[in-house]
Amino acid sequence: MCVSARLRAFFVGDDAVERIVPSSPITVWLLVLTAAAMAALATAMGAGWLTMDRVAARWSADLSQSATVVIDAPSDQMDLQVEAALTALLQVPGVEGATLVARAEQEALLAPWLGALSGSDALPLPRLILVEQGVPRADPVEVALALEAVAPGARCADHGRWRDPMGSAVSRLHSRCGPALATPVAGPLTARPDPHCC
Repeated sequence: MCVSARLRAFFVGDDAVERIVPSSPITVWLLVLTAAAMAALATAMGAGWLTMDRVAARWSADLSQSATVVIDAPSDQMDLQVEAALTALLQVPGVEGATLVARAEQEALLAPWLGALSGSDALPLPRLILVEQGVPRADPVEVALALEAVAPGARCADHGRWRDPMGSAVSRLHSRCGPALATPVAGPLTARPDPHCC
């Protein structure tokens, strides 16, 4: 289509276009509503994508800077090992804080599976210590050696089993949602010009 034909189509109308999209008011409103719905859907998807990305990044950062120490010892040695472990952890370079989880909090975490345990010491529970790490993080070997010296049965979990799947989920979210959000923008930009244009 040459320049004169384009001008004629602009002022007079293009029969081919009118055959594809009828020029009735109802059709025009339907097109407008469809375009508005697609724009709203794309905006909602983009907002949800960005929100999930920020939340996942924050959770991953929190998990990477924390660890959990589990102390399992005989009842007559539990309190001594817990206090010794708290003191030893604070001496490890990279550890900024160590907090003992109260038994009531542990019982609340187990309540969905074991029912109410409040006020009952019949079920021996290992003690949990939440470790806050700085930058750089504490060396896992140094943490293990410090715990082994005062609480031989203690073990430390660095939350890697939770952090790695979260990172994989974020990567899949980027790979799947990114192209879907880019399609409405990339479509018009990559449209092929009319080969019959002068």
